[in-house]
Amino acid sequence: QVHAYSLRKGELNSFIINTLVAMYGKLGKLASSKILLGTFEGRDLVTWNTVLSSLCQNEQFLEALEYLREMMLKGVEPDGFT
Repeated sequence: QVHAYSLRKGELNSFIINTLVAMYGKLGKLASSKILLGTFEGRDLVTWNTVLSSLCQNEQFLEALEYLREMMLKGVEPDGFT
């Protein structure tokens, strides 16, 4: 419901995106996370780390490596959390 409300109101900012990605990850709903990320171009390091964490929590390690590669290709440098 939060996701749908934010879409209707046009209020998807990085804080909301990161919160939803983390929530979907904890629920194991990675497909919903990917759809959400596909609509958001303003990915920052926190967003990338949230995605990577969600993937690893769900044992999707190869996909996490693919996202890490994409992150680095887009010029976002990993930090200690990554």
